[in-house]
Amino acid sequence: MIAGDVECLPFGSNTFDCVVDTFSLCVFPKPLEALKELARVLAPEGKLLLLEHSRSKLPLLGWYQVSCKNDWVAIKCLL
Repeated sequence: MIAGDVECLPFGSNTFDCVVDTFSLCVFPKPLEALKELARVLAPEGKLLLLEHSRSKLPLLGWYQVSCKNDWVAIKCLL
């Protein structure tokens, strides 16, 4: 395990094929900066997987969460 600041991760750009964040965007002081940094370390064809328990206060991310709500319900039923 490598400790790092989510706003300045100790990895090069385009390093990972998959980045996972669970239940933490709501506690980061600057969630938009955290998302930008996660995107920076993600490879161009990589996947960003986010799991949250509350709606984001960031307008665009909050909209995305609500717009995907029905898809999530469908996925959850298959688990």
